[in-house]
Amino acid sequence: MVSSRGQDRSSGVSDSIVNILSIVNVPSCKIVLKLFTIKQQHTWENEIMITIEEMGRGPTFFEQMETKGGRPVSVINKISVTPEEADDLVRHWTTDFEIMRQQPGYISMQLYGGIGESGVFLNCSVWESVEDLKRAFERSEFQATLQDYPPSAVASPHIFEKMAIPGCCVA
Repeated sequence: MVSSRGQDRSSGVSDSIVNILSIVNVPSCKIVLKLFTIKQQHTWENEIMITIEEMGRGPTFFEQMETKGGRPVSVINKISVTPEEADDLVRHWTTDFEIMRQQPGYISMQLYGGIGESGVFLNCSVWESVEDLKRAFERSEFQATLQDYPPSAVASPHIFEKMAIPGCCVA
């Protein structure tokens, strides 16, 4: 998932900038994001160190969060850690679950673990809309937990919506 580094500090960024994400769209890399959020006419900057492997070509997870639509969405996030850090990941995921399930638009969340001595997990969460997911993700309470993920954690989040395929499934 994401781990936070650095501390909040005032920035000289214009009040008109609500969110800026500096993202490198590379299949697998360690990147630094600068996330800006307006608070009482001030912009606070928090550097977030994240190891992320995008699931595929096209928009990144953060670009997807800028999508409008109001339809239910699912986040599928493959998280890999060393097998020794698996218990730490589960403890941290439980903390995130407790925060997220209280947020407007939350529908459900489920963690799946690889069998055997696997350090691979699949987190599936369902939200009423991308906008609800984004608001929950940007909450300071959630952001504060991000520094606690195990150091070896590598995440591959992507946002999906149900598809209707005649004769197979309904949306």
